[in-house]
Amino acid sequence: MSKKITTVMVDKQEMMKENFKKKGLPELLSEVNVSSLMLKIEEELPRTQLKKFIAAVKRTFKKEYLNQQGMEARMEYLASINNSDSMYQVEFKKIEMRTDEFLEDMKFNNYVRDLLFRCQPQNIRAKKIKEKQMMAKVIVRNGSKTTEGYTFLDGEIGSTYHRTTRAFSGSKPYGYIPVFDICSLIAEMVAIQSLLDFSERNKELVQYLFVEHFIDSSNMKQNSNLPISETFKKDFMAVVNRYEFPLYRPTESEMVERHAEDFYLTKDSIGNSRGILNDFLLRRVVKAFIQHSHEVRQKTNDEYRMRSDYAKAFQTKKHIKKTHQERMKHNSFLDYFGFVELDNDVCLEKFSIIEENFQELCKTMTVPKRKDYQFRIKKLGKHRAAGLFYPYFKTTIFDLNHPNAFVHELWHQIDHILGESKREDYYSETINFRPFLREYKELIIEKIRKLPMDDPFKQQWNGTSKFNKSYYFTPTEVFARCGEIYIAEKGLNNSLHKTKEELQNEVVYPLDNAFIERVTRCFDKLSEEVAYAHSIEIPEENRKIEETVASNASDSLVEPSVIEQLQLFK
Repeated sequence: MSKKITTVMVDKQEMMKENFKKKGLPELLSEVNVSSLMLKIEEELPRTQLKKFIAAVKRTFKKEYLNQQGMEARMEYLASINNSDSMYQVEFKKIEMRTDEFLEDMKFNNYVRDLLFRCQPQNIRAKKIKEKQMMAKVIVRNGSKTTEGYTFLDGEIGSTYHRTTRAFSGSKPYGYIPVFDICSLIAEMVAIQSLLDFSERNKELVQYLFVEHFIDSSNMKQNSNLPISETFKKDFMAVVNRYEFPLYRPTESEMVERHAEDFYLTKDSIGNSRGILNDFLLRRVVKAFIQHSHEVRQKTNDEYRMRSDYAKAFQTKKHIKKTHQERMKHNSFLDYFGFVELDNDVCLEKFSIIEENFQELCKTMTVPKRKDYQFRIKKLGKHRAAGLFYPYFKTTIFDLNHPNAFVHELWHQIDHILGESKREDYYSETINFRPFLREYKELIIEKIRKLPMDDPFKQQWNGTSKFNKSYYFTPTEVFARCGEIYIAEKGLNNSLHKTKEELQNEVVYPLDNAFIERVTRCFDKLSEEVAYAHSIEIPEENRKIEETVASNASDSLVEPSVIEQLQLFK
């Protein structure tokens, strides 16, 4: 009998898994919602971030594990999430309580079972029959280190007992027994494996985060700790120079030297006598991992939402006036875009001024000539956005009432184009942009701190809406705002961008002189890259197909993958 389905609609969770896979993130964690972890991530200590991350993983995997029907199914589930290639592995061996086993073994197993039962929360003990709970031996392989202990496969061990050694008071015939909670152990296993795999795939990022920690974050910018050995110091300083880290009273430090294995990722065990939450490597990478996961989830949610009927801004409107169709075929934007759409409500006289402004802009910055991209001026009321950029459909749009959103969206387009050569969706998501992201965050956090507590923007910033600090710190948004600062600093004053005076009125634009100089230097170099990569033509036959698809887009089943919003209407 052939397989039956009830819908042919794309499954959101499958989309999430695929996008996690594309970004080199574990598909296992695609169901873990890390959005709540982003609210205070800039202020929290790494240990707290790691603790909350493991707790979020536990909430997801505890539900999945407990939903497995029968002990055999649970054992299969445990095997399925245990990565045999990982440095960190956990093995579970069921202990069958038999009457025919050796007397000493029976005594020991009964002792351990009684001990585990005592370690369960009281409300759990009241519902369980001790003799019917399934006990298992736990073997944790942590690189070169192995730890053994015991757990209940169908019960919960109290959080204060997990990962501790216990014994009954009085005589201790078997010494202290290591005790584990099964669901906590699953969460730790998945979280650690994921963070280790992430580190292995992003070694350059790990070294960046390592240097960042010792240069400024851990020392409140009072002094910069450096390695002692010459080889380590040379490699360390190479990262400092590559990303222009500032040095504050450089001092050789034994503390840095002790973590050489983390810098080179040659470490063969995770955690120490104080436990997983204090592991140096995991604490360095957890924040970046959470942010990457959050961004992928956000993009996937946007992608799925864009499948709704009203979200058709990337599609060409039907029944466009002939006068507007004619201007769509003859205008300055066609030197840089393969297709232009003008809404019927666009005033053609004012559009002529926009063309002049665009020509001025092209003399000020390098605008990519990409005939595979489209440009549109439309009503975006339902989107509550001044401008949009659809990377999948390569479409740049500004609302007809917000022409000054164009430069912001154009930088999204350039960000996407530059990302192509880095095998990323955006250049801003590469390690090359992290220094600007770091400095931008520091400057904005300080500006927000100085605002009164009842300031509406500060309340929005610290809130849970889409347009909170997580949105404003998204690398793509930071890149586009830096691009706006770059253009404003050039002194251009026309309809397609915000002037420096206008940027001064918005908290999210840092106009510190040193930052502006750095942005100008960086974006001048990026303009050279754009100039090198911008001229891409598409064959005429493909152009005709593309225009046909666009003109009939309302009948198409193809949808955009991501939407980038500029801002809410004021």
